[in-house]
Amino acid sequence: MSSTVEECVYSALSSSIALAAVVSTRISPEARPASYGLPAVVYTVGSSTMTRQLTGRAGMELADVSVTVLSETVAGVEVAAEAIRVALDSVSATLDGTDYSSQLTDEDSAHEMPIDGDDFGIYEKSLNFRVYRTL
Repeated sequence: MSSTVEECVYSALSSSIALAAVVSTRISPEARPASYGLPAVVYTVGSSTMTRQLTGRAGMELADVSVTVLSETVAGVEVAAEAIRVALDSVSATLDGTDYSSQLTDEDSAHEMPIDGDDFGIYEKSLNFRVYRTL
């Protein structure tokens, strides 16, 4: 059975020892659960395109994936972002017979001010990848 892009990304992130040292198991798709403290990682699979072989059979899926780390400190964001980069940038792997590879395309930082009057908010860094998955 073929693994999805989501499963491939989760596998790469959750098997990173460096990332686990920062966020433990707080890695989730789409949104951070309310029960997850910080720092945490959220990944989202955006657009996805299937390429066809000359025979008409699907050959490869190309997907844009965003991986965002959220932390209360800039240092926490940077350490986790580096672990994400190592886990996914220029990596080729196989999950349950599905070959995949990924390449960092860009990254962006943000800071969300607190609404309760606290001095610090939540720091974020999003790393965007192009993931290639064989079908």
